[in-house]
Amino acid sequence: MRTLSPTFVLIALLGAFVAVVVAGCPQRECEHVTDCPVGQVCVAPGVCEVDDFVPPPPGDGGPPGDGGSGYDAGPGNDGGPNDNLRVVRVEQIDAPVTAILQDPEDQGVAMVATWSAGGALDEIGDLDIATNQMSNSPRFDFNNISGGCDVDELHWFADAAPLQLPQGDEFWFSCEVGGGAVVHYTDLIFALSFRDTALDQIDLAAFVDSADDTNGDARVVFAERGGNELKIVRFEPDDQEGAARYSEPFIGTVQFDAIAGIWPLVEGDNQLGDLVLVFDRGSGGSLPRLVPVQRHFGALDWHGPPFTGTTDLQIITLPEGTHGALFRTNPGIPDPHNLTTGAADEDIPNVVITLPTEGAGGEALFLRYETENGKDLNSVAPESGFPRVSLGGANVPSTIPAATTKLFLRETNFDGVAFAYVLPTAAVGFSIPLPADQTDDVTNDVKRGAFQSSADRPSAFLPVSSGRMLIGFSNRSELHQVGFSAQF
Repeated sequence: MRTLSPTFVLIALLGAFVAVVVAGCPQRECEHVTDCPVGQVCVAPGVCEVDDFVPPPPGDGGPPGDGGSGYDAGPGNDGGPNDNLRVVRVEQIDAPVTAILQDPEDQGVAMVATWSAGGALDEIGDLDIATNQMSNSPRFDFNNISGGCDVDELHWFADAAPLQLPQGDEFWFSCEVGGGAVVHYTDLIFALSFRDTALDQIDLAAFVDSADDTNGDARVVFAERGGNELKIVRFEPDDQEGAARYSEPFIGTVQFDAIAGIWPLVEGDNQLGDLVLVFDRGSGGSLPRLVPVQRHFGALDWHGPPFTGTTDLQIITLPEGTHGALFRTNPGIPDPHNLTTGAADEDIPNVVITLPTEGAGGEALFLRYETENGKDLNSVAPESGFPRVSLGGANVPSTIPAATTKLFLRETNFDGVAFAYVLPTAAVGFSIPLPADQTDDVTNDVKRGAFQSSADRPSAFLPVSSGRMLIGFSNRSELHQVGFSAQF
């Protein structure tokens, strides 16, 4: 822990004494580092000082579980043994990162997509998360596919077509160049990649298992990030290797303005069929919304409310300042027919929204969908009882990032459920813990990221522990493991 000089201590004590005599309690300059200007930290007794912290020698972060003197990386901020969270781990690569996905078959590996201008480098390589080192050769080289790709997003669907392939797992790579998406079968008998031009701009996607429905085994509901069109493709037992999938139309009166998220809500219910939840950011004055969408059991088209079958699900209008929204598929909505909840359910939020321009340094809000069903939360206060969470972020943007930029908001569960949130237009990120119940204000437990430069612009991220996130940037050819702590 940093020590203060005797002179500084004397001045601080005299100042505190005068403040007590004149005005009672002294006024603290800061509570944490985000209250201070860039390059300064908050130290006792609540004042901002120039950050003179010197990183430890490589590999030396103190005893296991200790982030070094004054910076504890123990259970609450665990970035791994001998890991000082203030030290950013850097891996130099050959081009900016465009997307990251944890290998579904090896949790110690991150699949990292990179692309250089002109497509000279257009590939996916493997990063060893423990060492933060890239593999020497790529897993996928899209220069071997006509048109290339420039991967915008990576999707993996387990057992996507179990009747088509012995294994049926598939990677789908959303491409910025070449048209459509590149689909890669992972089956051991024939691992191959091909381009499906019908899967255009599959930036956001939800896999829906239609269970015993006679019309198809499963669906993928997808959309372009910030787009206004919802698209659906269907998997069939007679799908042929390398052939385009069947498509299903979205009909009805509901229109979208700027789609920013899609999640499965109900799958293969013999009354409701399939339901997905769409996060529409809105545009041109329209407000952000959570919109349920249905494919009735046995049907081959999709629509918004009103729904077929017994359900009271309705659209929720979100506050105007909403940037991010995440629907928690677990716990989900246990009773989609009647939306009944017990006291235990009401203490478990199934929606989290982020409002980075609200309050001092941004806010997060936890909700229970069933409680807020059909409400306009831009006009009325939520009835879910969870306290608003102050993020306390430094250098948060004054305007909400556009709906066409990536939304970095993901649920994690390393030493407890939390929500990783990184802003795409500022060098700031958070880990927001799940409240224990409706009385739990988790503001003081929010962890903040220690980025290397205020000019960094994240392009992809992957939380790798409760104390670290793997982040790629559009402005540099590097991969960083960034430390997150409630002390930053």
